Amino acid sequence: MTLDLNGKTLTYTGNGSIITVKNATLTIIDSGAEYVDGVLRKYGSITSQNTATSEKGGGLYIDDGGTVELTAGALLECAASKNGGGVYVAYGGKLHMTGDSMIQSCKAPAGGGMYIELGGIATMDGGRISSCTASREGDAYGGG
Repeated sequence: MTLDLNGKTLTYTGNGSIITVKNATLTIIDSGAEYVDGVLRKYGSITSQNTATSEKGGGLYIDDGGTVELTAGALLECAASKNGGGVYVAYGGKLHMTGDSMIQSCKAPAGGGMYIELGGIATMDGGRISSCTASREGDAYGGG
């Protein structure tokens, strides 16, 4: 399945992760991205406006058997009350970030940008994680 953000913003205000993928493959693209002099200026996004709607994976929760190809667009201002403000990759889940994809300004106590559970896989061949925060101190978890 492919989700094309087409330069638009998907805003979620309910409870739970914005998108959960289990036993399926989801590719997120943005055909509406606009570049000026080779610099990305406009892009589609997925956001919860920093409202913690989920314990794990405020933006994306990738469950066992789930695969997400994040090729473009942004997870902006997503939050979780425990782990993975932007993305939570569970055991058996897979995330692959490429191109101009980004996770930005997300927050959680552990793994503000991304939290990868033991047995989960995340690879980055492009994309970026920036300005994310994790409030838990003394752990090996980071903000991004």
